[in-house]
Amino acid sequence: MSNKNKISVTIITLTYRDFSGLSKTIRSVLNQAFNEVGFVEYLVVDDGSEKFDKAKVLEVIDEVKSDCSSVNSILVYANEINLGTVKSFNKAIDRSTGDIIIPLSSGDEFFDVNSVDEIVKQFTEENITILTALRQVVDDSGVLCVEPSSYDTKLFDKGSEGRLLKRLVLRGNFISGACTYYSRNFLKGVGGFDEKYRLLEDYPMYLKALNSGYHISIIKNVLMKHKVGGVSDGNEPVNEFFCKDHDLVKLWIQENIYLDKMDKRLFKYFQLMSKRQRLSFFCILKYPDCLIIWIFYFLVSGFSRGGFTRRI
Repeated sequence: MSNKNKISVTIITLTYRDFSGLSKTIRSVLNQAFNEVGFVEYLVVDDGSEKFDKAKVLEVIDEVKSDCSSVNSILVYANEINLGTVKSFNKAIDRSTGDIIIPLSSGDEFFDVNSVDEIVKQFTEENITILTALRQVVDDSGVLCVEPSSYDTKLFDKGSEGRLLKRLVLRGNFISGACTYYSRNFLKGVGGFDEKYRLLEDYPMYLKALNSGYHISIIKNVLMKHKVGGVSDGNEPVNEFFCKDHDLVKLWIQENIYLDKMDKRLFKYFQLMSKRQRLSFFCILKYPDCLIIWIFYFLVSGFSRGGFTRRI
């Protein structure tokens, strides 16, 4: 197939304040094979950091690109003010042209040189709107686990959209926005990511897409290495905007998703209570059924990923 008939992709790396892993991420992008891609553009977008060094970023890009990269277009820019992840991502998408939008956060890496080709093949062979993949979760000590678990990946089978939606509604998000990819036509059709939220672009999108009848597909291969430490990883101090975004999501769920009596009980237990509250003596007595379900999911997810680790 000639390049002009191949699909085009846009890879977007968003940054804000922490640039410690950015060079690694840039190298990961520029070292991709891109055998299945007709046109590749790469955007590095900083969201108004005080110390963003554009010249240094361009220096890294020039160093790697001169060796091996077949990226056709590269754009590096910084927002004049901090917009938040959602607006910054939407703005980057508006400035791009690719048929497929592929985010890769600063500090993360593609798993190998063929990751983008795998994504493109999947979009080309199937009528896909949203595609996610397995991710290898790592920290400074090494590999922690692979997510989602094999138990949860079954929820992406065709015909399981209702089960996946209920899982996201009752127990929260487990689909990483760091390795979820979108058709430009789909994003254009839904008006992009919801800018009522400041930092949380992925979870509201999954809920609304599934509730509107869209299917979320998955590649059951590891396509990226996700470095723990982002705003939604649970390892950093709680961000007030992130908490407000989650409160908005929970309100949206209550207003838009039908919950029966048991669903409401599970929603309250998993979504409205902290782990400390769930483990209180009063809560154990009042919600023994929910505790059993929590333990069951913990065991099943742990065994299906081949071991137990902290919740990512």
